[in-house]
Amino acid sequence: MPGQIHYNIMSKTEAISFGAQLIATRWRRDPASHSLMSTGGTVEGPYAALAPKLGGVDLSRMQFSNVDEWGFDGKPRLPDSDPRTFYDFMELNAYGVLRPFGLNMDKVRLPSSYIPEGSILTDGMRMPGFDAYLAAGNGISTYIAGLGQAPKEPKSRQYDSHLAFMELSHTDAFGDDWLNVGTYSGLLDKETRVNNVGYEGIPNVDLCPDLALTVGPKSLLQAVRGVIFLFAWGEKKAKALRGALELTPGHHSSASLLQIIAEENDVNIELICDGAAASELELTARRSNRVH
Repeated sequence: MPGQIHYNIMSKTEAISFGAQLIATRWRRDPASHSLMSTGGTVEGPYAALAPKLGGVDLSRMQFSNVDEWGFDGKPRLPDSDPRTFYDFMELNAYGVLRPFGLNMDKVRLPSSYIPEGSILTDGMRMPGFDAYLAAGNGISTYIAGLGQAPKEPKSRQYDSHLAFMELSHTDAFGDDWLNVGTYSGLLDKETRVNNVGYEGIPNVDLCPDLALTVGPKSLLQAVRGVIFLFAWGEKKAKALRGALELTPGHHSSASLLQIIAEENDVNIELICDGAAASELELTARRSNRVH
């Protein structure tokens, strides 16, 4: 039986608290499972809200992996201590929150964990070791996901969206073979780099990394076996959200992979969003709707 998409629509403040409670409840139920984490402004709130909801849970046996990391094409891998890395983002926003609950850093992995410091990064690299790690055992029990919004132009692509750093230019290039691509490195679109100016360590576009190490469609299809918690805020995510969850999936929109995972892996998707992000959704009858 295919998984369902549950719509949880409320104010952003309520949604952050509600989503954090769902994650905490799942971790308390199985504190030795494997969770896949995302980065970015969308998930900062839910991560920050976790601590008071976790109670006395011991997370020392839980595995945590991250969907992406980034660096510079033709240059050595950034050290984890670099403030531009997603390792540093996770340290500030998630690892620090979870460390009082027994977080074991020996059980934390990013795509870069399988690339020695000092190694030169290039476009088109593959990281099968990370894919094998994600899929090992019972695979991913909890996937905390954010959503990359649709491009402004052309209008024909305004419902397209992406997960992690599976940019639309990447999956367009993969074409019909997109579902067979595991963790890989890909050059970032200029718009992506411009949008990240202002984050810690990135005062201008020249200092913004130009290469992403990211899970691919095959990575997620092989590994995700539990619940997906998808967060989205604001009107700018509205078209992306509809494209991800309600329009025909395909390589044109890597976030539409969520529908394929739900169908093939019997995985439920808990969409947790505000009304602005949900404004383009049709809330189709075949899905379970919990609108607050």
